Amino acid sequence: MKTRTWLTTTALCAAAALAAPIVSSGEAKTVSADETELGSAMETMEDALRSLRRSLRSAEQNPASLATLLELQAAVHAAKVETPAMAQKMPAEERPAFVRDYRKEMVGMARMLLDLELLVLEGKQEEAGDLLKKIRRLEDSGHERFTEDG
Repeated sequence: MKTRTWLTTTALCAAAALAAPIVSSGEAKTVSADETELGSAMETMEDALRSLRRSLRSAEQNPASLATLLELQAAVHAAKVETPAMAQKMPAEERPAFVRDYRKEMVGMARMLLDLELLVLEGKQEEAGDLLKKIRRLEDSGHERFTEDG
């Protein structure tokens, strides 16, 4: 029981730390994509998805999977309010629709992650693994649509 409490506390602290920079100034920044809040959130998401691919295989690792899911969900929420760098290079009249579509894609990702969390809580490893594959495909299609290097 102490291990579960420790894992939950650690996960909540990590989620709070990641969620702190959610508010964006809305100003365009002149830094590389890897140095932006969006780039940082995307790196966190990629690392968490990679970790989940391993931990979802075993029900014994569900506490670790749940902690990783909290971290991943916080990163998605941080990323969804940011503007992809690609938007700055678009014609002004196309930009609002592009940013809206990006945010809708991130909301869809957040929903899928909540479904994944429920599957882990229910101990449905095989279904969780299948959903993770769908999430990875959504990630790939999102990169194709919202990044320059697709």
